[in-house]
Amino acid sequence: VSNPPYIEKRKIKNLSDDIKKFEPRMALDGGNDGLDLIKKIIYKSKKILKFNGTLALEIGNEQIKKVSKILINNNFRVKSTIKDYKNNIRCILANHI
Repeated sequence: VSNPPYIEKRKIKNLSDDIKKFEPRMALDGGNDGLDLIKKIIYKSKKILKFNGTLALEIGNEQIKKVSKILINNNFRVKSTIKDYKNNIRCILANHI
């Protein structure tokens, strides 16, 4: 289970003050595309998880297609997604195959 930083570097300045002022930048900054740490977690997880082990990742809005592609390219099968109260996909669960 992981809640990595997933906000694009250029979008951090647009976050609400209650987030910008109280969350450490390193907890928010996911790099230029917001996927830097997600890519690392997926890559390392494929070496750590057993066959059919589950990886759960919190992701940012509109990242589902890119993250799914990264997972599939690293021998994972997307099992399910979880939406937030605004109906945005916020979590993806995938099995290592």
